Amino acid sequence: MFSTVLPATQLATHLQLLTTNLHSFNLGTQLQDDLPLWKLLLPSYKSASMYSLLKCNPLELSPLRLLWNLRAPPRILTFGWQLLQQRLPTTDVLQKRGWQLPNRCYHCTVDEETATHISFHCQLFKQVSALVYQLASISCPMTGDTFKLLQCVRCDKKQRELLLITCFVLWRERCDRLFNSRQKNFNALVEDTLSE
Repeated sequence: MFSTVLPATQLATHLQLLTTNLHSFNLGTQLQDDLPLWKLLLPSYKSASMYSLLKCNPLELSPLRLLWNLRAPPRILTFGWQLLQQRLPTTDVLQKRGWQLPNRCYHCTVDEETATHISFHCQLFKQVSALVYQLASISCPMTGDTFKLLQCVRCDKKQRELLLITCFVLWRERCDRLFNSRQKNFNALVEDTLSE
């Protein structure tokens, strides 16, 4: 509020002057209590007016709403929310926050690590997801990126669930490689995905 630091005595004087000015400020003589106003179709709120609003303007399904309707454990749904919101602590995000880390994928060690790369473009993800879909007898929706597939209304719910679980298992594997220096083999990753 103040551009310079004031001694305590001057600060007290300024605050007293400010409160005196605020107390003397007049808003007018016709003060009324605040009232909620419903300005849609009728002058007062009626449930019928709200239903007519919903009929005229149906609410669109947000990508996050599609995510929360999946049948998966809460930890996987939370992971999916972070993935769709670009909130996973990938190397590129950590670098933006000032961390000094080499930006490489911990799976393929070739490309930069981003949420999109880990959850779609990484070679390990492509191999694991292709085998998981084959073993689960579900057609593989690998025609775009994970973000579009998770948000796709026309995509089969099972496809989206399996895609999200695959992303989660590979994220967990990435964290194990990074923090615990442990690495699972390809078959163990496929088994983990199918068991989730």
